[in-house]
Amino acid sequence: MALLNQYTSDGSGQTNLTGNFICYTILCLLTGTAAYFFRMKGDIKCGGLLNDLGKVMRNPEAVAMLLFVLGMGINLGSHDAFLFLKVKSLGGSDMYLGLSLFMSCLIEIPTVFFADRYMGRLGYVNCLYISCIAYTVRLLGYGFMKAPWLVLIINLLHSVTFGFMFCSATAYGSLLTPPAMHATMQGLVQSAHFAIGKL
Repeated sequence: MALLNQYTSDGSGQTNLTGNFICYTILCLLTGTAAYFFRMKGDIKCGGLLNDLGKVMRNPEAVAMLLFVLGMGINLGSHDAFLFLKVKSLGGSDMYLGLSLFMSCLIEIPTVFFADRYMGRLGYVNCLYISCIAYTVRLLGYGFMKAPWLVLIINLLHSVTFGFMFCSATAYGSLLTPPAMHATMQGLVQSAHFAIGKL
């Protein structure tokens, strides 16, 4: 999208986002078309959700882990809200913004791929601690950043701040709950991090 923004901007300093919205509209239509062909059984029931939720909330370890994930979601929300403003204030172009997101996603792939290895060696809780320390370093790095290109180097920590945290939180959440409640726990982890935390 950054390339599209660079190409469609008129040089006045204003970014033309029309192409982005057209691309997103096309993607939404393709997604809707794909969803139309899903064949769902009519007998799927979601009973017992409140009961399952109550069981999770009575587990102190699960609550502590969810609060940790919530805190990491708040960090991510701060990152998402202010990083691009910081890069722009340093004179960074849309290209730096796009490359920073690309680097974040690219570096996350091997972390997720090898998650079982490092979680097995370090343990779930230690991986959560490491991700918290890495987030502290990452946010401090952004705070002291003096040139826009440094965002590309600092974003290499995304592999630890998100990859370690999310893989460990989902695996640990499953460990803390019986099999029938795994989906409930995964929903709580997702909600704590991506919904409530990013508010």
